[in-house]
Amino acid sequence: METRKFFLALGSCFLAVLIWAQISWASPAEEAARLIPIQHNGRIKSLDVFARETLRYISGKDHWDKKSASEFFFERLASPDGFTAAAFIRLDYLQLKEFLNLPADRKFFSYQELKPSFPLIVSLVQSGQQKRDAKQTPSRLEEKVEFLYGQLVNIDQLAGGEILKVVPPKEGQAWLSPPESGDAASGQFTSLAALYKVNNEKEFLSKAKAWAQDVAPQAGASALKRMHYENAYYRGKFFHYASILYVLAFILFFFENKSWAQKSGFLAIGSGFLLHTAGLILRMIVLLRPPVSNMFESMIFMNWILMVSAGLLYLFRKEIFIIKVGALVSALVMIYADLLPVTRSMDLLVPVLRSNYWLTIHVMTIVASYGLFGLSMALGHRQLFLTALKKISGQEEETSTYIVFRLIQAGVFTLGIGTVLGGVWANESWGRFWGWDPKETWALITFLAYLLIVHLRSAGKINNSWMAASAIIGFLFVLMTWYGVNFLLGKGLHSYGSGGGGAVWIVYYLVFEVLFFAFILFSRCMPHSPINKFNSFQKGGLHDVQG
Repeated sequence: METRKFFLALGSCFLAVLIWAQISWASPAEEAARLIPIQHNGRIKSLDVFARETLRYISGKDHWDKKSASEFFFERLASPDGFTAAAFIRLDYLQLKEFLNLPADRKFFSYQELKPSFPLIVSLVQSGQQKRDAKQTPSRLEEKVEFLYGQLVNIDQLAGGEILKVVPPKEGQAWLSPPESGDAASGQFTSLAALYKVNNEKEFLSKAKAWAQDVAPQAGASALKRMHYENAYYRGKFFHYASILYVLAFILFFFENKSWAQKSGFLAIGSGFLLHTAGLILRMIVLLRPPVSNMFESMIFMNWILMVSAGLLYLFRKEIFIIKVGALVSALVMIYADLLPVTRSMDLLVPVLRSNYWLTIHVMTIVASYGLFGLSMALGHRQLFLTALKKISGQEEETSTYIVFRLIQAGVFTLGIGTVLGGVWANESWGRFWGWDPKETWALITFLAYLLIVHLRSAGKINNSWMAASAIIGFLFVLMTWYGVNFLLGKGLHSYGSGGGGAVWIVYYLVFEVLFFAFILFSRCMPHSPINKFNSFQKGGLHDVQG
């Protein structure tokens, strides 16, 4: 027992040291960039955050050539063709590469390599815009080339310096770039890149700190405070470490009969939840709004609600499997949020969404229902899987079914309220309560699908296994409403939240569900299947299997 405690304490210390190292260590470029404010996309952020977001937008990566985004940017700021010569424009779409006569086996290209193809790119962008003006959907190729065009414009502005709005205004609200300013201040900023290029770290950091002090009065104390909170958010990697701790808790709970493992599991899940909550709070502080304005935020908030629901159910029911399943599915949602092509940036909202009141009572209510449905879906998977393996008792199956049913009831109630509130908001914004917009239509379909499940169960028309299966099938409607309408259809008045891509990960999920249900049906329809023989062997030995 003492040995286990020792290794547990050692592992905890190692994890703490690892996290502290990630948070506290920074290269000179990162340290300097975190001090320098820049106005970008309508708000003040640090140059480090700007570099991270821009590098991810263009390359799809957080680092480049084993260097941080800030190191990558300072190196190229000192070179005339630093940004245009770097092959960091990511192109994955094979049809687009064929259209531009680019090598199919390469993923990254430079601005200079793509320059001969500019006429083709512009013509396809214009074609896509003409379709949008005619209220038609652009082709997949046109959508991809529009994204590429945005990347090229971004690099062009980086190379010319126009996008680097680091010089505060003397009057008015618009910040200036060094080329636009043209005064002594712009020269001071330009000299930073030169100092970084010659590896004069001491003077480089000194000049960066002096610059930050000079521009602080014009930037404003409130904006700078939020800038530092945003730096802490990116440095902390709160959601990344929360997902690791959730997985760790799930593994430890497999040894729930061991007191040390159960205590360690609760410590891990509690720590993960605190990091999860801290990340959401920091986003709220930086943006001064609820964290549900884009797909990434809604996924992170959805699984926060999922964890709250799992924790409350555990407190009332004292069933460890609830918190175990909650930890696993929450980690998977976070991993999916990283895999899907959704923006993680914290930029200003489109005008129709700039209402903290409606974001709070409509959007957060809707997303909260997704968290309840998500937990019911995960528990449904567990129940069917254990039933197929004959590893669940009758009492445990009844308990699981009851919890799944109650979660769906709560989700239906929450989704119904959120949908009605959305109609009220739509009436304020667009002058009508309901218009059969794709988002509205699929929200109604999802509500009716779950309402049907509740009625069938209440009327005794579906048994425990069908209840669990219904929780899984119902979540497919949530997936379509939540992700499919915005990212696969991209139509309607809610298209301000649209994006492209990610279909492959949705297909993977659907394939998994098909295989899962095939496994369940196989185990039920084939009594002499290897699965059932294995279970019989475990229970009665080889003689029972042969007999």
